[in-house]
Amino acid sequence: MQYMALPVEQCEALLRSLEDMPQYLEQELLALQPGLTCQPGPDGTFSPVEQVWHLADLEREGFGSRIDKLLSERDPQLPDFDGAAIAVARHYRSLSLTEGLDAFRTALRSNLAKIAAWKSQIAP
Repeated sequence: MQYMALPVEQCEALLRSLEDMPQYLEQELLALQPGLTCQPGPDGTFSPVEQVWHLADLEREGFGSRIDKLLSERDPQLPDFDGAAIAVARHYRSLSLTEGLDAFRTALRSNLAKIAAWKSQIAP
């Protein structure tokens, strides 16, 4: 985990920043007019609702899976996470923004808890 090479203060600041991300997204995205939450960005980039579902799935199936492998395997194979293909297959744009925010918050908390537990095991 590359971030572990950071000084302790920077590592803690990074983790706090990640902890605050769901609240930030909620504040910004729930303030949008409802029609804008499903509108793709410039050049076809994800709409806000697609973005939160992408973050939720990436947190669960990308980062969560990788964290589990890094913590439990000696030489883990870390598969790619094809977010664009998953977005199409799961019809992100048709899903609920608030449910996506909740799914992201839950997945992120789980991953941060795994990291905190690992850190407590290696702390002097």
